[in-house]
Amino acid sequence: MVTQLPNSLNNRLKRVPLIWGTLTVFSMLLPLMTLLTPPATNSSERSSVLLPVFLGMGVMMMATSLFVRFVILSENKLKQFALTKLKGLAKEEALERLFKHWMVLNIIAWALNDSVANLGAVAAQISGSATIGTGFTAVALVLNLFMYPKFHKAAKYAAL
Repeated sequence: MVTQLPNSLNNRLKRVPLIWGTLTVFSMLLPLMTLLTPPATNSSERSSVLLPVFLGMGVMMMATSLFVRFVILSENKLKQFALTKLKGLAKEEALERLFKHWMVLNIIAWALNDSVANLGAVAAQISGSATIGTGFTAVALVLNLFMYPKFHKAAKYAAL
């Protein structure tokens, strides 16, 4: 179980949901922006070529984000990180290093999720159909909900 966290770490942890929430809200605003912006003209030729490319890129980003969340930030990987990188450190220092490691990986995953929504906005703009972007945005929202920040869980997995 996690003991009392240092005040400096506790203060930073309070800001993490704000970062997550900001990225999530921004992803949800992209379809609205697409609806308010007129679509590109004569885009049917480009969209027939680019939409499958955007879909493939979106699937790759989604898969990478899920890999970060469910493999790299898994219980086993965090235990391994603690055993190799945090061994011999004082508890406060170990918690600080774990937080930095955990935060960087979460920001990478959140950015990948956000890029899925961005691809949807671009695809909607190119195709002239806002419904295409809505699917990408829905995927980004579900990914962000899976990745709500829970540092106490990571610290528990690392046995700190």
